[in-house]
Amino acid sequence: MTQTPDWDQLLTEFRDGSQLAAVLDDEWNVRSATPELTALLGLDFTPGNESSAMEIVHPADHQKALEAMASVTEFEGLHPPSDYRVRNADGHWSSLDLAGEAISHGAILLHVNLVDERRRAEMLAVEQIEILETAVPGANIEQVAGLLVNMLERHVDGSIVIIHLIENGKMISVHSGAVDDAIANRLVGVPASAIQTVAPNLSEAAQRGFSYFEPFAADLPHWRTVLDGTGIASVVSTPAQDPNGNVNGHVEVLRFSAERPRNEELSVHGLVARLAGLLVDRYSFEQTLERAALNDALTGLGNRLRLTLRIEELANVAAPFSMIAVDLDQFTWVNNNLGHQAGDELLVSVAKRFSSVLPPGAEAFRPGGDEFVIVVPGERRSEAVVEIGQHLLESLGEPISVGPERRKVRASLGVATCRRGDSDPTRILARADAAMYAAKRNGGSGIRLFDADIGMKVSRKMELADQLGAAIANGQMGLVFQPMFNLASKHLAGVEALVRWDHPTLGLVGPDEFVPIAEESQLILELDEWVINEASTRLNDWYAHRDQLEEFGVWVNLSARTFERPGLVEVFQSFNAAIPLSLELTERDSFASFGDASDAIRRLTDAGHQIHIDDFGTGRASLHRLAEFDVSGVKIDRAFVDGMIRSDRYREVVQSIVELGQTLNISVTAEGIESLEQLEALTELGCGHGQGYLLARPMLRPALETRFGQGLDLGHALTISSGETY
Repeated sequence: MTQTPDWDQLLTEFRDGSQLAAVLDDEWNVRSATPELTALLGLDFTPGNESSAMEIVHPADHQKALEAMASVTEFEGLHPPSDYRVRNADGHWSSLDLAGEAISHGAILLHVNLVDERRRAEMLAVEQIEILETAVPGANIEQVAGLLVNMLERHVDGSIVIIHLIENGKMISVHSGAVDDAIANRLVGVPASAIQTVAPNLSEAAQRGFSYFEPFAADLPHWRTVLDGTGIASVVSTPAQDPNGNVNGHVEVLRFSAERPRNEELSVHGLVARLAGLLVDRYSFEQTLERAALNDALTGLGNRLRLTLRIEELANVAAPFSMIAVDLDQFTWVNNNLGHQAGDELLVSVAKRFSSVLPPGAEAFRPGGDEFVIVVPGERRSEAVVEIGQHLLESLGEPISVGPERRKVRASLGVATCRRGDSDPTRILARADAAMYAAKRNGGSGIRLFDADIGMKVSRKMELADQLGAAIANGQMGLVFQPMFNLASKHLAGVEALVRWDHPTLGLVGPDEFVPIAEESQLILELDEWVINEASTRLNDWYAHRDQLEEFGVWVNLSARTFERPGLVEVFQSFNAAIPLSLELTERDSFASFGDASDAIRRLTDAGHQIHIDDFGTGRASLHRLAEFDVSGVKIDRAFVDGMIRSDRYREVVQSIVELGQTLNISVTAEGIESLEQLEALTELGCGHGQGYLLARPMLRPALETRFGQGLDLGHALTISSGETY
């Protein structure tokens, strides 16, 4: 049977003359203490009155005490001292330096020292560093404020500290748990208006930068009921200010003494208040940065990053949700004709209208441009989500003020739902986008629900997108050539080079499919460069077999992104064509970029390249731009050529374009000629050139050379033939 040690004897034997010391057993109960320590704390440690060390150590210091005790038990020798708040007999807390040492019988000798001013200064310095290290970006503001509370309570004996911080207009109250639950619940219930009612002179104190001492705490409006029966006699309140002097909270120290605080105590109050002010300022700055990183600066809606995070959040918890993708119809027209400021005004108005009709829980985002995305959490029937989309369209019913005018705004919407258990909910946005583009292809200003047919098209598009880069590099691309004729002489005038993709498993893929895919990435630059190289090579071959001196035109289509590419002229020069290629720019997609690319146009025309505007009449090419830039010709869109036989208005439009070309001395080419009636009408109107299936279909180079000779003899007269197709 283990004999109980003589605790007093152990204390006498090991305390080495220390006046403040105690012995703890292996369960950390205080078994014996020196008279001086007993008198200091006012506690009775005689047999039968033993107290656990953890009962008299401040709750906020428990973790540190547990770690220290475990270290003392495991390792021999005197361990470094650390400061702890220890409870006195009257319930107040005193800061003491404690150091433990393992002695015989599994006991621990506790060395106790008073905290002098030098030691207090050292502790303050270390604690400031620890707090600043903790207040890293993303840190919890209440957690860091709790460290400040503990710091102040540790250095101001007999006090309870509450820090009130104003964050985003709300009051956050933090305390250490040094009071019982009933009082604690009352402490954190302080209203946000407390900073105005804490004391009549707090505003003046903030202006002067000092603490305000209130010796009659029970008279303060917001403490009158809280302090009843607590024994608290006075309060010291110190404004927490940011570096610019703005008050963003205050630090309140509840004192059990009505005596005026010492100057050194007030210095600690001021230090903690400054740290609290810096904490709120830093946190507010981080919140501002976070909002800027996640929100669209123009509309205030969530941006693409925030949308991605929201989808990931829903996906991680396998939560069902629906998504509506929105694209404004004809938004580019507003930007190009009324200016970007008018476009911005339109986007802001649309964002407000969408937000006003969303159901609870739904959130609107603006990923970019004129695109909006609505995320609707919860499992809903497709019809219910389509109904939400209908409300979005209805919100655009009234015209919107855009610049100097009011315009009716329309939009195309796509709806997709993600059910609980869907294997890949992150692809929901792609489905909604696909449905939206289907709605746009149907004429716009409507809603389309994602279905199996759209899904097949999306799968095919993704397959083509994955393989397009390799197809360009591995020789799967080819050119076909559609002849163009002088309608007056009926002779060959040149050819238009058209790119085709001979896919090894899917067969022939048309440009209407893969060119938009290329334009969504940098692959369009590679594709256009390949076309330029291939067309230049063919042009050189044909000129090597030509006897006549007339120039022969080879037209290639150029995307807007390639047109704006730095060093484009040098790209053409590197392929060293026999004569400069002629470049076609689609009016719908590319003409709006002329203003930003005027230098490229000038350099291309100076190098001898002719610039032609394709699909003329369907886009927004203005007359002053045709005159300003050295455009060599325009191509009348096939829709006008097709309609001119059925409608006098269409014929008048074609006649106007022909006359415009004659006035500006630029060539006019009609495309899509498919009937003799169209050909005769165009010839009668004086249209210079034409192309279409009636005259010749696109054909492979061998078929082209068989019909017109290896040098593509311009003397060949026009014969109506279908030609050989590719």
